[in-house]
Amino acid sequence: MTPRRYAYAVCIWMMLFVPARAEDQAKASSSDWDITLGAGAAYRPRFESGKRYRAFAVPNVDISWRDTVFLSTEDGFGVNALQYGEFSAGPYLQWSDGRNQRVSPRLNGLGDVEGVLQGGLFARYGDDDRWQIFAKIWEDLSHDRSGTTVEVGGSLMLPLSARMALRLRATGSWSDADALRPFYGVSAAQSARSGLPIFNAESGFRDFTFEPSLNYALDAHWSLSAIGGYRRLLSAVSESPLVRNGGDADQYSVGLLLNYHF
Repeated sequence: MTPRRYAYAVCIWMMLFVPARAEDQAKASSSDWDITLGAGAAYRPRFESGKRYRAFAVPNVDISWRDTVFLSTEDGFGVNALQYGEFSAGPYLQWSDGRNQRVSPRLNGLGDVEGVLQGGLFARYGDDDRWQIFAKIWEDLSHDRSGTTVEVGGSLMLPLSARMALRLRATGSWSDADALRPFYGVSAAQSARSGLPIFNAESGFRDFTFEPSLNYALDAHWSLSAIGGYRRLLSAVSESPLVRNGGDADQYSVGLLLNYHF
């Protein structure tokens, strides 16, 4: 089975598995749910590898049901299909944003990159309230975007006081050529329209990301989160003209979120 067909199979399995499991179990009480919703703003590059920054509105969603089904802005929609102690694994779906060439004159002639649904598998070990290591593999579920990416990482929670905690998260990713080409490749036609040199993206290590966040509990329900991020674009994409000709391999972000825990 090809990675693409496997990703589709994962999505179908999730659609069948989640309702079946929910029907087999007793009705959920309020204690079965763990829900945090929030919103805020972040200051980050206009587009991946860009040098100019702007403010974006950002949501924060973290919902889980009986530690089995989850939906979050960080991990997507998934199912802990296999659970053994502090180990869990299963399928998941997530959304990947595209890119509009109108956000920057540097993208003129390259065309838009569509946003797509991605499907894959995850495995993680540890307690997310303290520490965790994880690995993910996902596939772009689109004819225009059909690449595969592998990500590994870990997180560490450091309590600073009764109300404040610091979370450190680091990830590294590898992507194949199909996943890198839409954002970093420059075809002959795109080169003619944009003036950028031709670049054939090849499989390789895509980036390393470090994301610290500081959470402060205002009361039993409300909290503030200050988020930051540093992303280093690695060898597979750093030679692209989008990075070398006016871009930046070092990407930064900062933001502030107001959250409510039900």
